Amino acid sequence: MGWIISMFFAVVVCGGVFFFGRLTRRESTAGSPGAFRGMVIMGAATGLFVLWVVLHTAVVSIQQVQAGYVGVVYQFGSIIGQKDEGLQFIAPWQTMEKASVQVQRHSFQKIDGFSKETQDVFVTATLNYSISPNAVQNLYRTVGANWFDRLIETRINNYFKEETVKYEATAVAPNREVIRNAVKDRLSKDLAPYSITINDLLIDNIDFLPEFKQAIENKQIATQDALRETERVKQKQAEAQQAI
Repeated sequence: MGWIISMFFAVVVCGGVFFFGRLTRRESTAGSPGAFRGMVIMGAATGLFVLWVVLHTAVVSIQQVQAGYVGVVYQFGSIIGQKDEGLQFIAPWQTMEKASVQVQRHSFQKIDGFSKETQDVFVTATLNYSISPNAVQNLYRTVGANWFDRLIETRINNYFKEETVKYEATAVAPNREVIRNAVKDRLSKDLAPYSITINDLLIDNIDFLPEFKQAIENKQIATQDALRETERVKQKQAEAQQAI
């Protein structure tokens, strides 16, 4: 679209200058300075038009696709193909959007979930994923350029919620590997039809509300105090037995 608008302005501007020069030449006597000036203006307008068209066409038509990327080619809003890495040429009225086919990394911060007793659970996770180079064009056509938000992000949030709710709050962390594998397997299965590969899913952290963590800490302190008291009683009993 930008190239078409540019060509329109090139025709208007250069055409106006050309006809001005032609008019100057027509109104001047043959061989006069006015006629020569008109010829110069006409020649300059023609040269400017050719230069304008050639340079802008070259700029928009010659595209470099970096290694690890493919170029999705659009024509008037519709996807018509894709280009592999390297120096590529497209029609000047077409556009190209580059999509990575390398292994990519995305971090999810504090995914909200619940334990079996409805205790808030916050999961921080890292996802490594990649898409097949041959599937990029179809993925962009059927899902859109924002396919990550539509296909992956919503599933990650839902799957973690569905897995953490199976465990009591104190059992979530000990079962983090089970939860991780369950979410990864479900995600891989769902995204396989789109040729999206889940290379790895890591749970970086599992956190709870401060009130719950304080309650757990208080419980642990009470348990330790009880154990120490039990040991103290046993020691006194042993000393009494020795005295007897």
